[in-house]
Amino acid sequence: MIIAHNASDVANALHANTPFIMHLCLAEGNRANSLLTRNHICALLSQAQPQQQWHISHGNSTTGYPLCLTPIGWHICLSHSGNHTAALVCPATINALGIDIEHKTVNMHLASRYFNPLEVEYLTQLGSQAQQQALRSLWMLKECWIKAHQLTLLSSLKLNLLPLYQALPNNQSQAITYAGKTYSVASYSSHGQPIIALYQQP
Repeated sequence: MIIAHNASDVANALHANTPFIMHLCLAEGNRANSLLTRNHICALLSQAQPQQQWHISHGNSTTGYPLCLTPIGWHICLSHSGNHTAALVCPATINALGIDIEHKTVNMHLASRYFNPLEVEYLTQLGSQAQQQALRSLWMLKECWIKAHQLTLLSSLKLNLLPLYQALPNNQSQAITYAGKTYSVASYSSHGQPIIALYQQP
């Protein structure tokens, strides 16, 4: 997974037929929401391929997910935090995909109550700075997992995603085997914002 910041990057990724991440930073003072995220992502896609009319719609007739990117039929997952928006765009052969961008911190009290006991044990052994980084990354991985597999928040918080966290790459993506399946997992710092994305390889 590459990360695309501009129309040229997006056009190259689409041409290569490869999964990619889009990250956009809205003007200071603007707070991203679901509608703004969709509009800005489609605007960047239109800059990359102006001959297309880009839309994001619900795909699966039962769950509505994954979201579908019209007109090419690819799948897309969205996230927003503060004035930042992000999207993971994948060919239609990939159905389980998730992305999270997060500027807020996660407190240890929440983790102690809701995270998997093995995760909590690991976190309590870390210094304060390393603990905060691990807390946020684990939370973001859980958000990605929820989106990829369409699970509820509470059921997913108890999953032990420590093996995925410990294998997270730094500013790149790599294949990781977890629970008998292979995932492409990416971790980036973009404009000072952490982004984590994953998809299950078909």
